[in-house]
Amino acid sequence: MNDWLRQFLFTHTRITKPDGRPLYAYKCSDKKYAELTALTKDAISLALRGCQSQQVEALFCYYAAETFCRQHDGGLWTWETVFKPLDIVEPDHHYIKTWVGTGLKWWGRPLIEQNGTRRFLTTIACEGGLPLKLLQKDSAAINQFFRAVLELYHARGSGGFEVAEMLSRQQGYRLPISLRQDIVFHLGGELITVVVELQHEIGSVRNPVETLDEKVSDWKNRLPLRLQNQTAEVLFNGLVKRTGELISANRSRLRWRGKLQKTINGWRIEKKLELPENISSHQLSQWLGRDVLPPRVRLLLTTSAGTEVIAWLTLSGGSSDSAHYRREWLKREGLSLFDSSVMTSHVLSLHDGQQEYFLNIPNGEPWVELPWLFVERQSTGEFDFLAEGSAQTCEAQALVMVPEQWSSKPNENGHCDRAGDHTELKRSVFQVNGTVDFLTTDQEHYRITCKAATDSSESYSVVGNILNEIINQHPVYLGLPRISHNVANYKTQWRRVNSEGLWREGELDCAGRLWLRLQNAAANIEVFRKQVFVLPKDFRILPAIGEGVSAGSYRFFGLMGAKVIVDSGQQLLILSEG
Repeated sequence: MNDWLRQFLFTHTRITKPDGRPLYAYKCSDKKYAELTALTKDAISLALRGCQSQQVEALFCYYAAETFCRQHDGGLWTWETVFKPLDIVEPDHHYIKTWVGTGLKWWGRPLIEQNGTRRFLTTIACEGGLPLKLLQKDSAAINQFFRAVLELYHARGSGGFEVAEMLSRQQGYRLPISLRQDIVFHLGGELITVVVELQHEIGSVRNPVETLDEKVSDWKNRLPLRLQNQTAEVLFNGLVKRTGELISANRSRLRWRGKLQKTINGWRIEKKLELPENISSHQLSQWLGRDVLPPRVRLLLTTSAGTEVIAWLTLSGGSSDSAHYRREWLKREGLSLFDSSVMTSHVLSLHDGQQEYFLNIPNGEPWVELPWLFVERQSTGEFDFLAEGSAQTCEAQALVMVPEQWSSKPNENGHCDRAGDHTELKRSVFQVNGTVDFLTTDQEHYRITCKAATDSSESYSVVGNILNEIINQHPVYLGLPRISHNVANYKTQWRRVNSEGLWREGELDCAGRLWLRLQNAAANIEVFRKQVFVLPKDFRILPAIGEGVSAGSYRFFGLMGAKVIVDSGQQLLILSEG
C-alpha cells in the first residue's frame, strides 16, 4: 500500500510525498481508481478486524474524495456513497473521523471547521471537487447559480475565497433544494475564485482551455472541476468568458466612484470620475445620441464656479463601427471632487464644438442630507460609497456618515461606534454592525443594515411629466413626479425645501423647489430623498416670434399666483408666493 501511494505520487506529480495540493488536483485515472478501490477495501477490512493496516488513513481519504466526485449524483452527501462500492457496512464514525483526521495530515490538507465544529464529510467531499454526475444532471440550474455568483463577486471587486463562498450561500436559492448544502457552497466559492484568477492571467481569449494550456502550466491543479466531459468544459469556458466580459464592461464605464478614507488629518471624501482610456464609437454614439460622430469631443464639468474642459476624446483609429476614441486628461490625475464639493452641483457634458450634450451617469447627482453608506472591499483602508438613504450591505460592518446633530438607535442585533468627525461637512462617522437606525432632528428614521442577503443595488429615479420647452441642467416637472420603486408599502411624499411642515402625498398646492422622498410606510423608515423643481401640472408656455423691430415673447399660463422675476443675468426665476 505504501509503495502504491509513493508510485502514484511520483507518476502523477514527480514527487515522492504530498505537496499540500487539494486531492482533486492529483487527477486519478480510471485504472488507478480501480486499484485504489481494491487497496482501500483490503486496508479497511484489516483495520476493522483490529489488524495493523499500513496507511489506511491516507488511502481512505483519497478514495473517499475520488468516489464522491465520481459517484455522487444528487441529494445529501453521505458516507454510504463511499462504502457501498466497497461492499462494506458503514463503520462507527469514530473510525471514520480518525482516518480522515490522520489521512488529511498525511496529504497536507486542512480540515474544514464551521462555527467551531469540525466537518469531516464536508472536507472530504470538497477535496474531490465538483461531482461530474451532478453537473450533467442539473447543468442548467448549476450554470445559472455560478453565473450569478460570478457577477456578484465581480461587482464587489472580487475579495477572495471567503467572499465568493458567502455569495454562493446567498445565491443558493437558485439551486434545487437537494443542492443547497455546505459542500456546494464551498466548492462554488473555490471555483469562482480560481476562474477569476485564471482569467486575469490570460485576458480575453476565444478558447480559454487552449490558452491556459499554453500559458499556465498548473491551472488544472487549481481548479475544483475536472474537464473530463463536455458539460464541465462548457461551464468552465462560459465562466471564464463571462469574467472577461464583465472586466471589459467595467473598464468602458463612465461613472463617479465615491470613496471615504482616513488620513493623518482626519476623514476625507473623494468622488472620482472613472472614464476609460479607450472609448468605442458605439459608446460615444450613445452618449451623444447621434450616429455621425465628430473627430474630437470635449468633456466639460460645470459647477457653481463655472465650466471647464476636463478632457478631450479624440478619434485614434478605426472607422465606422470599429472606430475608437482616446481619452486625454487635461489634469494629470484626472477628475476628483473632495469633501464639500460632493454636495454641490457638478454636471458633466460633452461638446462637439457646436452643441452640448448633458451626461446622466451613475452617482452623478450631488450627495444630499442623507446617511452615506461606505463598505471596505479589499482591506485597503479605503471605503467605497455604496448608497445613500436607508440601505443594506452584505458586509459584516460598514461606515456611515450622517449630519452631526443626528442620533443613532441600534436594533437588538445592532451595534454602533463613533469613529470620528468630518469638520468641514459637519458630519459624524459611525462604524455599524447589524441593524442601526439613524434619526434626524425631526425624528425621521433611516435604517442601515449589515450582513444582509444582498447589497443595496436599486437605483431610484424620479419619474414625471417634464417641461421640454426650456433648457435647464435639472428637469422641471409639471405636477408632482414620483420615485420609481417596486415595493407595495413604499410611498412618494413631498415637502417644500426649507420648510418644516408635514410631508404630503397629494398634488394640491404642489409647486416650487421640493423635497421628494420615498417612505417605507409600514416601518416608518425613509428610504430615499431628492430635490426637484415642480410647476403646476396645468402650466404651459406660449411663445410669440418677434417681427421686425419687435422682440419675441413668452406667455405663461397656470402659475397659480406665482411671481416671475428676471434677474440681472437675464435668467428667469419663477417664485411661488406660498
